[in-house]
Amino acid sequence: MDRSIVKGPVYFLDLRLKDIDGKQLASNFYWLPVQQDVLDYAHSRWFVTPIKRFADLTALNQLPQANVNLKIIGSGFPGKRTIQLENISSHMAFLLYLELRNEQGEPILPVYWDDNYITLVPNEKRSISVTFPVIKGKVLLNVNGWNIQTIRQPLD
Repeated sequence: MDRSIVKGPVYFLDLRLKDIDGKQLASNFYWLPVQQDVLDYAHSRWFVTPIKRFADLTALNQLPQANVNLKIIGSGFPGKRTIQLENISSHMAFLLYLELRNEQGEPILPVYWDDNYITLVPNEKRSISVTFPVIKGKVLLNVNGWNIQTIRQPLD
């Protein structure tokens, strides 16, 4: 890629594979620095190549705040829900991470998500299914992200 067209120290690549009807089959989201790692090949060993200069991703710390809404959809089965996330802002919501915790704040395990660590571009909606063990007490959903306020909501 010609990095001379990039207008900042970091750029983003959003890849989506769709079938002939437009249904999304897969997606990958990358954050890439203009300044790449510089490897020190002169001092390379069979198990490691030292780095002379690290890639510059510090611009990620300046991402504007994004706002995300969520809706929890029951499946009719205990221990199974769909979480619908929607980025309602004009900025991307970067690296959203979902987790389930019990009333004491401890992680509930094992939990099976069909996706996680996702990025939502402005106005994007994404549904994520989760399967988890049925426990006594409340199950709490936390949605954390690089540039969002943490969202905490019971999974009732």
